[in-house]
Amino acid sequence: MKQVEEILEKNELYLSVMKVDEVEVYQEFQEYLIEHIASVKTINVEVQTLKQVMDESVISLQSYLDGALLEIKKLADEFYQGAGKESWNKLNQLLEALLWISQTIETVQNKQVYQNASDYKAIAASLREEFANLECALTDQDMVLTGDIIKYEIIAILDQLLGIVTTTIDNEVARHDLS
Repeated sequence: MKQVEEILEKNELYLSVMKVDEVEVYQEFQEYLIEHIASVKTINVEVQTLKQVMDESVISLQSYLDGALLEIKKLADEFYQGAGKESWNKLNQLLEALLWISQTIETVQNKQVYQNASDYKAIAASLREEFANLECALTDQDMVLTGDIIKYEIIAILDQLLGIVTTTIDNEVARHDLS
């Protein structure tokens, strides 16, 4: 596994999937190999360039935003009406999603693969600011402010991000194996 990692690093490639006897392994490659070493007959690896990895990331981001924005709007309304257990579960999912979104846009910005990478910087800063505001609202148990932050700040940021991501995809993303 160490040799594979060295070759990948030298050639600036990323391990996408490892096929071990026709079983596709997407993570924890070394652990899987150690566990099945006695029966392994063939190993094939599929690699991607940084650009391919980033293309997949922005496509995933667009797909998430397309599906999630309506649900996030509904969540904001739930906080105005008195958040129940399900609302809190949805908020937790939203926070996890926002963390993933933040990590993804930071990576896009830092890797400078796309011409509009700097457009992501303002989005990342705005998300960080709204995380802090949301934390204060939750600490104060202010449900109306929580709803306001989601409805008027976070949704606006995510709408703006969707526009940037769509521009990136339309102008620079190679759509491999997309139907």
